[in-house]
Amino acid sequence: MAEKKLIQSVIRALEILEYLAEHGNNCRLQDISEGLDLNKSTVHSLISTLEHKGYVIHDMDSPRYSLGINCMRLGITYRRDFFARDRMNQILIRLVDAVGETSFFAVRTGEQFFYLDAIASDRNVKADPKIGCFVKLSSPSAISKVFLNESKTKLQPVKYEVDFEQEEPGMNSMAIPFRKNGNLLGAIAISGPSARFSSRKMSEAYEEYLNILKEFHLNEEDYQ
Repeated sequence: MAEKKLIQSVIRALEILEYLAEHGNNCRLQDISEGLDLNKSTVHSLISTLEHKGYVIHDMDSPRYSLGINCMRLGITYRRDFFARDRMNQILIRLVDAVGETSFFAVRTGEQFFYLDAIASDRNVKADPKIGCFVKLSSPSAISKVFLNESKTKLQPVKYEVDFEQEEPGMNSMAIPFRKNGNLLGAIAISGPSARFSSRKMSEAYEEYLNILKEFHLNEEDYQ
């Protein structure tokens, strides 16, 4: 297979957008330059182009930059079209009803994953819904394991990955690869207190997940 040709200026422009998203969306040029280890003039040229195209906004009252309206437009389009987002939301709601623990849906973005959606349990002690949060793939989370082990799981598919208090003390998690026609779209995760969400509960939760797929008339083989 021919090696992909990557355009460095495009990579850097996207890294600027990611930096803004991950660092409070209100950053100085100096912060971006130091954070990405890029020359200040290079950052200024790239960010001026992004501003011209509506992907970055420059605060006129301070030397700070934030994401522009076109980033929102892309995000809205993605959420609208991604597996009919309302259906994914309904799957998470059914999981919470069946399992009693907070459920999430995460997608990979480069060397991170992003919590696209979540439904919180109504129990007093529960996992925190993390919608909109980025997490590095180097984290010990079950979700990271799903994304990092994808090339291996194609050869030996796993039902789900687990995390026993590795990412967060007192919390256990499981993450189920969500595939469509063999392509990994994201990970459905369930998290709860370690005293309550045991290995046995995870196994039961997976069976509930398979039942929910049937409820939504989704072919189990297509979404595993």
